[in-house]
Amino acid sequence: GYGTGVLKAYYAVSFSRGLTVGVAGASSLFISQQSGAPQNFLVAARGLGMILSPALFARCIGRMVWCGESQSGFAGALMMKVLAELVVARSNSVINLYLAFFVIGIAMAVLDTSAQVLVTRVHEENCGKAMMIYCAVYGIGCMLAPSLTIINPRMAWVAVAFTDFLVALLVARRRFFVGKPRNWKAKVRKVTPVSPSTSPPPAQPKSSAQDAGSEKVATQPTNGQGAGMESRLPARIVRAGVLFIFVAEATETAMSCWAFTYAVTALRLSEKVAALFPTAFYFSFTLTRLAVLPASTRVPPSSIVQVGTLAMLTGSSIFFGLSMLTGADSAPGPLAVKLLLGSLVLIGAGSCPLYPMMLASIRQHGDLSPEEQGWFMTSYSGGITMGMWLPGVVDLPGMELVGGVISFLIMTTHVRDFPWFRPVAKAEAMGDC
Repeated sequence: GYGTGVLKAYYAVSFSRGLTVGVAGASSLFISQQSGAPQNFLVAARGLGMILSPALFARCIGRMVWCGESQSGFAGALMMKVLAELVVARSNSVINLYLAFFVIGIAMAVLDTSAQVLVTRVHEENCGKAMMIYCAVYGIGCMLAPSLTIINPRMAWVAVAFTDFLVALLVARRRFFVGKPRNWKAKVRKVTPVSPSTSPPPAQPKSSAQDAGSEKVATQPTNGQGAGMESRLPARIVRAGVLFIFVAEATETAMSCWAFTYAVTALRLSEKVAALFPTAFYFSFTLTRLAVLPASTRVPPSSIVQVGTLAMLTGSSIFFGLSMLTGADSAPGPLAVKLLLGSLVLIGAGSCPLYPMMLASIRQHGDLSPEEQGWFMTSYSGGITMGMWLPGVVDLPGMELVGGVISFLIMTTHVRDFPWFRPVAKAEAMGDC
């Protein structure tokens, strides 16, 4: 775990997160029919927890990372998630379901924000590649979830809870029997810790004024970050990144969560065929990383974001056009179904690198503080919430098209900061805030 104690465990957390999102999207229709809770409000309760958690707890997460207590935070958040998932699996009460989904959202946001802070600290400008691997594992969980849910929607939640419990147990065991990571503060400060066998250099005599100045510097607050970590990030970069990730995540989540429901209700397809819709989306969402990972070592992350945005717009346009051509009185034919699945493959392939590579693109311009990362995750979670809720009110193909167009316009108007080909020069980016 690069000395953090949790980054290896985050692979399992990412897989479980994919299962959670996929099971929630596929089982929410079944749970809504049994409990009477509106489907869009049911899944949006999880998104509300994901929105509030990063903004409220970003500073606490920064201090937790600074103190080397990431393992304790991970284990606690996972156990919260386990209890809420068991409530979803067993309860038909609308209030209990809303509360359980809300707690699941809080726990997921704490885990994601903590891991994001650690990954950006450890990998710095190369954080996009590491996040791509985590997202690939997440995609595998999402791809398996629809098939698991069709077998038994309630037991699918028990399977997710069991996975989370095992990970929480392993992380807690390591924290209590091995201890928290060593020299973590020195690692955050980007200095090499002094070995006990190495004698420190002899101290030089200081005047009283020098002593007072040193004491003043030493007492400066760190806000959960190491000394020397502050590097002001241009405000325009943060604004563009926050707006883009909100729209892109709303577009991606709407398709991943509502593709099954749309295929059953609007297209009148059987559940077996409808399950292919989210599976096709996450199949490309996962496998595209096999091409993106090597590309991320050769081209700037902003180039990958630009290409992904264009692919998502193209897939959304095809999906919208095919939906308009499909008759409302009968299910689409085999050819139309194949073309619809192809458009979902294109949307999944385009949206797969947007979150990690946008984060890496922002990181090219300077360091992200825990507060800035908290706001980024709040916007990310807000987009997810919008994607989970809005298709219950508006037409899914229309939302996909609008989201694709807006994402493309944001990247086009900010092409200077997120260029297609050339890497960003940090000194140039810092010159215009």
